[in-house]
Amino acid sequence: MDLFNYTFFMVVVCLRIYILALLNQTDFDPPSNVYSNFFSTAYAIYAVSEIISLTCILSYLKLLRYLQLSPRLSTLTNTISHAAADIVAARGQSG
Repeated sequence: MDLFNYTFFMVVVCLRIYILALLNQTDFDPPSNVYSNFFSTAYAIYAVSEIISLTCILSYLKLLRYLQLSPRLSTLTNTISHAAADIVAARGQSG
């Protein structure tokens, strides 16, 4: 799981460098009769936000794994793991 998290992090860093390169090439004040395509830049920014959300989820799962080392916090993580199916089902119904 750590390897996936680090891989996603490095992908985000590379995508951000790519976005900066795209933004340097983009003319933000084109003449009124010229079409300026911002789709590739917007898609790259959207992809970064999606990958960051995956890294947040992986980091949260990693945190829960480390909280099981303490007996008192292990009760909390066991409760969350038992309630996970209900939480996912409720999220699926509301969203």
